[in-house]
Amino acid sequence: MKTSWSCKIGEMGPSKVPAGDLPMRMAVQRAYEQLTGEAPAFCFSGWGAQLTDGERAVVEDRLQTQPVCQQHAETIRSLKAEVAEWKRRFELLLGSKEKRVGTLSIGPTPGEAEDMP
Repeated sequence: MKTSWSCKIGEMGPSKVPAGDLPMRMAVQRAYEQLTGEAPAFCFSGWGAQLTDGERAVVEDRLQTQPVCQQHAETIRSLKAEVAEWKRRFELLLGSKEKRVGTLSIGPTPGEAEDMP
């Protein structure tokens, strides 16, 4: 899996923002090449990035106002759907002679199989 390095640095009011970001971009590209031994394939930068609620909470030394589960709601929905599908498959494999232990379904042990109708 490929990965990218990300950085947000700041912060200043709009009236103090310089006209361009070329010096910062060049410095980051040089540092990237020195560290990795490769030229970067791309470099996105600019004066306009905003901190996420989690990043702002770290800067302000406070707890996040938005729960992590809301930030990752799509991932959670996807995982729930995947779990439901695996549960369906698991129950198909068990057949009708099963026991419920909490929320986990298990089949009878070999000795119990004869006793079950």
